[in-house]
Amino acid sequence: MANTDVIKPSYDALKSMSETIRAFSDLTDLIPDDDSLSSLWRILVDRIEGDMVVMHKEVGALWSYVPEAQGGLSAED
Repeated sequence: MANTDVIKPSYDALKSMSETIRAFSDLTDLIPDDDSLSSLWRILVDRIEGDMVVMHKEVGALWSYVPEAQGGLSAED
């Protein structure tokens, strides 16, 4: 269980970051297309979402080395 105790905080942080990015994306959808900064917002959201996908994959690969994490914590959540 000790290894899972180390992984759980990073799992929770990734989940929280995903929720924040989702909220940021929802906010971006509310910005009118004719707003001068709407394209910048959309580019930033796309970039952050892409970076988050990569981070989930990388962290998931690291978690696969921890026996207690297999079957309990998933990078896809």
